[in-house]
This record gives sequence, structure tokens and C-alpha cells, in this order.
Amino acid sequence: MVARSVLKERVPSNATVLGEGWEGDLPNCSLCKATLGSLQRHHCRICGRCICASCSPHSVKIETSCRQRACNHCVEPALKGPILQKRLALLGDQLTALHDPERAPSAPQKSVDASLAYCEGAVAEVQSSMKEKMLAEEARKTREQNNRHALQDDLDFAKDFILNMGLRLHSMHGSDEPASNDPESLQDIISYCAAALGPLQESMASASRSFTNRKTSRSRTPNGQRTNGRSRSLALPESRMSLISVCSYETDATSNPRGAYLCQDCHVCNAKLGKRHLRPRHTCQVCQKPVCGPCSPSSLQLEKMGSLQRACTPCVMGIHTLTAVQGRLALFSERLTMLAAAGNVAGEECIRGGSVELILGRAETALGNLERASDLKHGTRWGLAINEPEE
Repeated sequence: MVARSVLKERVPSNATVLGEGWEGDLPNCSLCKATLGSLQRHHCRICGRCICASCSPHSVKIETSCRQRACNHCVEPALKGPILQKRLALLGDQLTALHDPERAPSAPQKSVDASLAYCEGAVAEVQSSMKEKMLAEEARKTREQNNRHALQDDLDFAKDFILNMGLRLHSMHGSDEPASNDPESLQDIISYCAAALGPLQESMASASRSFTNRKTSRSRTPNGQRTNGRSRSLALPESRMSLISVCSYETDATSNPRGAYLCQDCHVCNAKLGKRHLRPRHTCQVCQKPVCGPCSPSSLQLEKMGSLQRACTPCVMGIHTLTAVQGRLALFSERLTMLAAAGNVAGEECIRGGSVELILGRAETALGNLERASDLKHGTRWGLAINEPEE
């Protein structure tokens, strides 16, 4: 406890590390494990790790008046901020198209945090839409089950009526009844009833001849029996299933090459750039946008063993919020994976953790599974497998 309190007192006032993340003076670098001397030991002002100079070549200005040392572990994810922002925006547009194909794509987001919030809202709408579709599908199956029960009742009534009529017809003639006098299916019952017509016709013809022989004085014909048949039309109502057409929105996700931004203003403070305005024009090597000197005080090592490059304040700000963004992105990817798994679609198992790029890759894979599930027909709409109700 004493050592911890001593270490906490030695945390510089300009460090952005929170809580007890500040490491003491360790004998080895926390990243490359190299042996550190008293003059080679440094601390990252963002995460608080004890590191060597080779693992912390970056100089970053974050919410303070001075530039601070930053390690490769904290800076590398921020370098991918523009690409991550575009991928998140495309992912959000595709999720929006799943439940509302007519909605136009959203305006470009200004930060990774805004793009992630857009994706989170889109997946919530998809989840709500899928729940509504599931409830509608369950209601449809319930109606079909009720219709089947009603038809079964009508069928049982028809069976009993025709069987009773067959028994009465067989009782009207003196011939033997068929061997199977207890039929079960409707076809067997109709055959049993029709088998009585032949013997009954012969019996009626024999009675007519006897009556004619007894009454030779006048010829009489027996009154023809007319049976009033009553037919019932039993038709199973046709169920119509609507397919949801999912429009997949495609956009160009490639980054703009260097020199694509030919504007004369700083993209951060909108100040005029150039010699005539006494404000030199610089280029952020992360987002490739024009900036002025005050808006790009940070220097980052973009390539391993390379020189330090200029970076603007918005790109560097992503380093400070990377931990929170990575947690939200992991939760967003997990929700997408669970939605795909609920549709019985063969997809990746829900895996937690990993880098930002791996988490985003799992989210894109889950989105592909959802898009394939939306094309399924006959029984599983939106990939939601609903159990048939027991009869």
C-alpha cells in the first residue's frame, strides 16, 4: 500500500492517465521488454506505461498547453481513425437499409464516436424491426393453426355425417356389408357409403318387379327417390408471405489520396492558409487534410522506424477516447453477432475482446449474415426460426 501511494504521488500533473494506471519505474520496457537504465526510462502520458524511447517516439498535444510523450500502443489505433470512421459509416448505412430501404444514406460523420453512435442507433432499429416481424409471423402462424383446427372440426363432422348415411343405406338392403365397416379416413368412408348403392339398386329393382307381377291390372313405377345433397366447400385460406427486399447500399470506402483536398482553408479552424495570409499550409499525415500550424502541434511516427509526421488535433483526439470507443464498438459487434445467431444463420461465434480492427471485422461479418438471412423464404422470415405450435 505504501509503494502504491508513492507511485500515485509521482504521477505528473499533465498526464491524462486515470485511476491507478500509472506504472512505477520498472526495470524493463512494458512493450518491448528491453532493459531500461535510469536515463532511458520514460512514461506514456496517456496510458501510464513505463517504456523506452524507441517505443514512445510520439509527441502529442491533448487538452493541455504542452506536448506530451505517447507510446506506440496508444497512437497506432488512432492512426486508423479515418478508415475506421468510413467503415463505421458504411456499416450504419447498410444496417439502415435492412429495415428501411427507402431511407437515404446519412451525411458523413465528423468523428469515430459519431459514426459509432450512428451504427448503434441503426442496429437498435433493426432489432426493433426484427422483433415486430417475429410477432407478426407468430400471429400469422396462430391464425393458420386456428384455421386448421376449424377445418379439422368440419372434416370430422363430414366424416360422421357420411358414415351415418352409409350405415342407413346398408340397412335398407339385405345384402352383407363390406368387411371394413369401421373406416377411418374420409376416402374409406365415402367408399363404404358408395358400396351400399349397388345392392340397394338391385333390391329396389327386385321390389319393383314383384310389385309389377302382383298388380298386373295396372302398371306402376316406384317413386324415384331424390336425395337432396348438401355440399360444403372447405377451402384452406391461402397464406401470403411477403418478402422483404433489402437494398444494399454501396459506397466508395477508399481513402482520398494525398493532395485531394485542394481547399485554401484549415479544416479545423477554417483559417485562410498560404503566404498571402501569413499562415503556412500543412497537411495532416493521418487524414491528409490541410491544416495550419496551431491546429497540428502533434508529431506521430506513422511507420515503424520512420520519422515523425505532423498530425492534426481531431486525429490525435481519438487517442484519448479510444478505450471508450473500443468498448462501445465491442458491445455493438456483440449485439450484431447475437442477432445473426438468433436467426439460425451459420456465422461466427460471439467472441469478445481483440483489437478495434478485429472487432469491426466481426461486426461486418455479422451484418453479412443478417443480409443473407433477410433473403430466406417459406417459414423463416428475417432469419427468425419460429417453432410450429403444437396441435
